[in-house]
Amino acid sequence: MAWTSMHVGRRRFLQGGLATVFATVASVAVGRSPVGASDHCPCDGPFGGGYCGSGLCNGSNCSHSGLTFCSLTTAFCNANTGCWTCNGATCCDCACNGGGSSWYCYCGG
Repeated sequence: MAWTSMHVGRRRFLQGGLATVFATVASVAVGRSPVGASDHCPCDGPFGGGYCGSGLCNGSNCSHSGLTFCSLTTAFCNANTGCWTCNGATCCDCACNGGGSSWYCYCGG
């Protein structure tokens, strides 16, 4: 009986450990992947993220409103500025978090 409980306990432990490793590798891949680049017209954020909203943008600069904070991210587009030009307007990638979640969007102006 004791061997069975140890065997099941070890199996659950290994499954949990593998799930943690997979989640960690997946999050690193998503955070650094150029596949979600958003340096084209019309403006859009990484992974198809839309406009951050007037409360979270100051022109093309990322801003914050209440408990939601947005900051410029250079991980997806132009590594120096995170911004590009689209039809004469400047677009910038933003990483936002608030309310227990995180997302990407863009500001343009």
